[in-house]
Amino acid sequence: MANTETKSEIRRVNRIGLAKTFGWTVAEIDKMVELGCPYIKRAASKGDEWIFDTADVHNWVLERIRLRQETGLRSR
Repeated sequence: MANTETKSEIRRVNRIGLAKTFGWTVAEIDKMVELGCPYIKRAASKGDEWIFDTADVHNWVLERIRLRQETGLRSR
């Protein structure tokens, strides 16, 4: 049986999946969203799921690290 998932579908995860992928807590993810972390879909109500693209989040984190190194500032 062939795997029919596309790469973009495989990269899409909810908050718990994102936490497991990167070794973060859900609280850390919530804070990162406040700081501008990209997401595909925000939960509209309790019980609804957030959707993140792991590649987009990874690139966002790398960009924050790069900017911090360039400016010599620490992450808050």
